[in-house]
Amino acid sequence: MHASAEYKAWKSAAAVEVMAARKGQKFDHPVEVIVIIKRAHKLRDLDNNIKPILDALQLGQVIEDDNQVHALHARWAYETDLPSLNNRDVRVEIRSA
Repeated sequence: MHASAEYKAWKSAAAVEVMAARKGQKFDHPVEVIVIIKRAHKLRDLDNNIKPILDALQLGQVIEDDNQVHALHARWAYETDLPSLNNRDVRVEIRSA
């Protein structure tokens, strides 16, 4: 699959944010990933958002490889989630599996 220039730029920018937020934390064992995404429009598919997020976690050196993800939970954000997103489009939590 050929990645677009826009996707490559997004992935690089996301990795920089991930590296800044991780505060030295790196997982080298099985993990569970929880993703909450703000829905920009109703035609957007939830599953299309997952791979880029996992790629950013790997590029940002939070995980060594996305094959470490043993459990994955993703959902659209509810109104009650919006304050915890802190004006971002995505919230990602990682726990040991």
